[in-house]
Amino acid sequence: MPPKILAEQHILASGEFGKTATDEALRFIEIGLAANPASIRLRELQKLGQARAGAIARGEPIETLKWDGMTDVELNRLSQALYRDEKYQLAEIAARRSVPLACLRTGKISTNFAGALSQHGVTLLQLGEAAEAEALFRQVLDIGRATIGEAHPAYAKHLNNLALAVQNQGRHAEAEALVRQALDIGRATIGEAHPTYAKHLNNLALAVKIQGRPAEAEALYRQALDIARATIGEAHPTYAIRLSNLALAVQDQGRFAEAEALHRQALDIDRATIGEAHPTYAIRLNNLATAVREQGRSAEAEALFRQALDIDRATIGEAHPTYATHLNNLARAVQDQGRPAEAEPLFRQALVIRRKSLGDQHPKTRTTAENLISHLESHAPDTPDLPALRALRDGVPPGNP
Repeated sequence: MPPKILAEQHILASGEFGKTATDEALRFIEIGLAANPASIRLRELQKLGQARAGAIARGEPIETLKWDGMTDVELNRLSQALYRDEKYQLAEIAARRSVPLACLRTGKISTNFAGALSQHGVTLLQLGEAAEAEALFRQVLDIGRATIGEAHPAYAKHLNNLALAVQNQGRHAEAEALVRQALDIGRATIGEAHPTYAKHLNNLALAVKIQGRPAEAEALYRQALDIARATIGEAHPTYAIRLSNLALAVQDQGRFAEAEALHRQALDIDRATIGEAHPTYAIRLNNLATAVREQGRSAEAEALFRQALDIDRATIGEAHPTYATHLNNLARAVQDQGRPAEAEPLFRQALVIRRKSLGDQHPKTRTTAENLISHLESHAPDTPDLPALRALRDGVPPGNP
């Protein structure tokens, strides 16, 4: 049995067996991470196990999910609730358990089974299992074709989910085509003033932006923002997301002062809704800091990056790839201010985290290696590990010439 399944079983048993169960779970997770250090799913499971172990050590009650007698519908609803609470690992387990029960109750060609598969795919996508999620979303679309048809708003939703899974695997042109298909359906059914249509526009803008077309993305983000303003209002967390995305597209076009104003508006909304201790708030701070740094205010940017890192440390932890992103950006702000000795360990720490969490071949890992190499070539060209870092940047496996 795979280590992640064994770990899950022990974590779920921790309500009954306490420390013994969490110790065993964390042992299996370490075995799994040794074989697959880039697994976000295992990292999330590790966070859950560590949180439960900490609660047991402090004598605090831990969440016990009595789902053995639940129906597929109840498990699906539980998964959605856990997902909303950002308990993604537990949400995935509940969704996975609902799938065979849904199949038994309504058969393989049913909207109920498609819904169970879709929820499982959504949770897997959040845990970084994009390829596995893609397979489920394609199955959902096959069922949709045979039941609700290709002109239904739900079919558009499934196309959108598939686009996200494809995009997360770097196939951006394919994702763009899928979202455009979803938009065509949405235009003909729910109309162009619907919040779901705005969501599809937002995802199309993301696919377009990643392909190097920021002006086109900006226009799409502005259209999504107009719909959000007219439907959910300007005080909603989703409106902050739309603002933030628009700010990044504007930033990509070199309009940093305009981007800064948009980032600050998004932060004001988040402060009043999700609060300043949320990991999303840290991401917004990081984005604002980047716009500020691009305008030459590196000391101000440094303070914002440090604030983001403080939130990360208290929420997602220091092993998360987003923590590495914020460390890398802090290093650049410190470097700007002529403190190379302080910047180097920050670049190195970011690289270690990215290698462990994303793997050596991930573009972000190689970008961080490039940042460290550039720093060392300017400030410490005789550093012994420069050849190894260049090999990492260039994608050369260890031991190869």
